[in-house]
Amino acid sequence: MRKKVLAIVALLTVAFCLMPAGAVHAASMSPAMGVSGLEVTITGLTAGNSFKITWDGDAYKLGVVDTGGSVFFVVPESYGGQHVVSVESPTGSVIFNGNYIIVPHIAIDPNNGASGTTINIAGHGFGVSEKNVAVTYDGTIIKSGIAADEKGSWSTSFPAPPSGKGTHAIDASGDITKGSDVADKNFSVSAVVKMDPVAGGVGTLVTITATGFASAEGGIKVLYSGKEVRSGITAEVSGSWSTSFSVPPSTRGSHIVDAP
Repeated sequence: MRKKVLAIVALLTVAFCLMPAGAVHAASMSPAMGVSGLEVTITGLTAGNSFKITWDGDAYKLGVVDTGGSVFFVVPESYGGQHVVSVESPTGSVIFNGNYIIVPHIAIDPNNGASGTTINIAGHGFGVSEKNVAVTYDGTIIKSGIAADEKGSWSTSFPAPPSGKGTHAIDASGDITKGSDVADKNFSVSAVVKMDPVAGGVGTLVTITATGFASAEGGIKVLYSGKEVRSGITAEVSGSWSTSFSVPPSTRGSHIVDAP
């Protein structure tokens, strides 16, 4: 019996000696899916140890694990799909391997303005050198033939088309990336009223053009110094309309023209 006990103790001793340092720590990564530029945290590391994070096999970040046993990194600009994240801690000893999935996304600037405003749009996380990327505005293609680079990124710009007041969905897709994979961005159209000319005498013919009203909005009127000079105007489906009036008898100086 004594020999059996000694044998078991010896086996346990050997087993513990073979366990790698830090094996009691179960490293984990959160989140494991998202867009480039997102901050990711890896926990379950030994505080004070050096660490090296690799992204698809390439060294990405070096440092020392914080007192809470965690490190973080910002997801680099990369093509959509699965990427391998590894952590060495201490440096040279791999303690974590995991997959991070990049999802495609778009960003627009600005996100509001009048019809005709130049909208800059950038795509990230699309396929490697993906071809035939197209941008849609309210479901209609407004820019096409765009090619992503080797990291799945691209950019372009276009003028906001004539459209009614409110939000309008902007989306993108390509040969690989589906529109349903990309979260829409909303562009908010505001009303703009322009007048030509902006100065003149009594009787001058003034033309009013407007965009960004509600689609087919009716009951629009034009006021000159608070007095109605045009009424019963109906906007087009695009939210645009135009009219003209002759400057009524009025005193010298500036007068407010409005279309409430």
